[in-house]
Amino acid sequence: MIRRSKNAAKRQGEKSARAAALASGAALTLVVLGLGQFINAYDSTSMNVALSNIVRDLHTTVSGVQSAIAAYTLVMAAFMVTGSKIADIIGRKRAFVIGVVTYGAGALTTALSPNLAVMMFGWSLVEGIGACLMTPAIYTLIAANFKDGKARTTAYGVVGAMVAVGAAMGPIICGFLTTVLTWRVSFAMEVFIVLFIVSQSKRIADAPLEGEKPKLDVIGVILSALGLGTIVFGVLMAGRFGWFTARHDMRLGGAVLFHKGGVSPVPVIIGTGIAVVIAFVVWQFLREKRGKEPLVHPGLFKSRVFTIGLVNSMTSSFGEAGMLITVTIFLQVSLGYNALETGLTLLPLMLSVVVVSRAAGRLAERRSPRALALAGFLLMFAGLFAAALTVRLGASGWSFIPCMLLFGAGIGILFPQYTNLVMSSAPPDQTSEASGLGRSLSNLGMSIGTAVSGTVLIAGLIASASAQVTKSTILPGKARQEIDSKLEGNVQALSNEQLEKYLKGVEPAVADEVIRINEKARNRGMQLAIIVVGILSMSGFIASFWLPGRKRKGPLPETTASG
Repeated sequence: MIRRSKNAAKRQGEKSARAAALASGAALTLVVLGLGQFINAYDSTSMNVALSNIVRDLHTTVSGVQSAIAAYTLVMAAFMVTGSKIADIIGRKRAFVIGVVTYGAGALTTALSPNLAVMMFGWSLVEGIGACLMTPAIYTLIAANFKDGKARTTAYGVVGAMVAVGAAMGPIICGFLTTVLTWRVSFAMEVFIVLFIVSQSKRIADAPLEGEKPKLDVIGVILSALGLGTIVFGVLMAGRFGWFTARHDMRLGGAVLFHKGGVSPVPVIIGTGIAVVIAFVVWQFLREKRGKEPLVHPGLFKSRVFTIGLVNSMTSSFGEAGMLITVTIFLQVSLGYNALETGLTLLPLMLSVVVVSRAAGRLAERRSPRALALAGFLLMFAGLFAAALTVRLGASGWSFIPCMLLFGAGIGILFPQYTNLVMSSAPPDQTSEASGLGRSLSNLGMSIGTAVSGTVLIAGLIASASAQVTKSTILPGKARQEIDSKLEGNVQALSNEQLEKYLKGVEPAVADEVIRINEKARNRGMQLAIIVVGILSMSGFIASFWLPGRKRKGPLPETTASG
């Protein structure tokens, strides 16, 4: 009897040890997948606070860094769906590992970059491509590694929370590292995280594809990337050439394509991009009609809820990117904040997103999709309106706290809402494609939001400065002509300190007047950028009226709770 008891106890001990080992392995797998999601979300917000330092270190401009930020999200917008298709073709685990390694190579290149061009190659292109391979595979790998329903739901929640945590910690961690050391350390830190992920990736079980491997729609990939890239490029060019009337000649080689004072190249470039996107849509219909695998199944858009979910995804991300970049420029250029001070000022927004998004799932069980979407956009608009007033008043960073909290609450409601609208409306066999498409349009919104806010800021600065120069009774005629000439060129948002360096040796009264005009025009440009971002985001608010007016029956789908 005693011997039996000892054997039973031994077997129980071995069983407990195996269970503990399995639990430990599952926890480490979750950490590895979660870190992949973390670094991608971290990068999406961290770069904003280092803006002034990057401008100084790489001898570039605010517009140049804005272009890099816009290009990073654009690459993810253009290739996220492609990444999910490639994962189906080569294997989800292989795509994840290749994506992580590519991401790390881009981070290392960025950390060592000597100029803006190399930084854009490493960050905007290489890291962006790595994210497109890595991100779509993460949720599929969770399903393969966590078979138990409750464990899988927990894993989705943890990895989904890493998006919010990474976005929230980005400004603080990067702000601290940039202020104490250099922004390059922020990217070097990502390299070490990548090395850890790769070293532990053998613990991840692969997710086998059910059914036939899809074939990649190469023409569709080219058309979608070319169309979206051309649209964003056109928006970025508005800062240099103007939206409708060309501020100076646009040359290609020795030929003048667009003359100063004539039609700006911007509408032509954007129109060309839209035409290519239309060609992409037509190609998808033709490919599906011929019985071939399209990059995006047109049938997905037959669902009104799915389509509106995508619109909300894009417009809310557009507003978020516009708000972040404009407020960051105001804090660093107008108020002279360093990276850490900027990160701390943005912290209420990030915390508000995290807290409210956690409660949004429970709200969805009691309120209709329409009510939640409208409430989210209204809070977002309230935050934008308050920020526009704060910028005009030229107040301190403390004055931005109410704006950040309101805006963050709106995004916190909208993020899980549009994610679940997209995912729950897609057929079961197309959820991976729907997820990739949702992330693509979210990144496209961020890319265009960054580009639009920057170009509108410059347009507002030019208009305001030009009007003030004309009215000024202090500036002599020669000074007015010089300023007018400068305004016709590639105008940048300059701080008072930067402008003072240019004005050394100038008569004090004239220098003070130029600084006053610049400060007023710069803040008006920023205010205009925030207002325009709010107006353009109204399309999501209007579309939300067509969402279901009744509350959802039952809880939200498990696979979409994390976004």
